[in-house]
Amino acid sequence: MASYLNLSRRLVRWMQQIQLPLSAIRMRYVRLFHAYHVMEGSCDNDAVITGMQTLLAGYVSVDEGDETTQYYQLLREAIQELQELVKQYADNS
Repeated sequence: MASYLNLSRRLVRWMQQIQLPLSAIRMRYVRLFHAYHVMEGSCDNDAVITGMQTLLAGYVSVDEGDETTQYYQLLREAIQELQELVKQYADNS
């Protein structure tokens, strides 16, 4: 029997530890990221690291809250990609 990590809990705890604000867009990413990996059956440490990398890629604290920055654009693209993957996975199941 495989054991699975709770990716949502681990990513939220990690964001709190590094004091990365728990904004709505980040939480949306975390929920979709977790859902996708549960569907795929890949809730492991590699997935946690991938989620951390995406959440930090391009982050600059002075840009926090400015949704026109490249960081927010990258997060929106990651969310859109996850939505498509979840939909494809659900359609194929």
